[in-house]
Amino acid sequence: MKEKNCKKSFYITPELAKEWEEFHKPSKDYSPSAAAGMLFYLIADQPNLREIFRKLAADSNIKSAKKKAKEVLVDSILNAEILKEIDSLGTAKTEFLRLLKQAKEQSD
Repeated sequence: MKEKNCKKSFYITPELAKEWEEFHKPSKDYSPSAAAGMLFYLIADQPNLREIFRKLAADSNIKSAKKKAKEVLVDSILNAEILKEIDSLGTAKTEFLRLLKQAKEQSD
């Protein structure tokens, strides 16, 4: 059974609106993409990631904000994967950090 979608409206900066329109051309139906953006935001549960994106979305220099958002997202994913890999090794994170610092000192 297909459920009826609900209509919502939101306020965004003119800069973000313009960038979105350019990105989304030629289609004027933003609903699927907006829903995907909302889903992405809901799953962005790394520390402070949502708040960083919220602030960047309000930035007047949206091109710079997009670049920063991508950097933050990639770093966040890499950090999560590194921590997951450390856990899979069975080494305590503090011990791993100590060994990493020791290896860096030896290589310098």
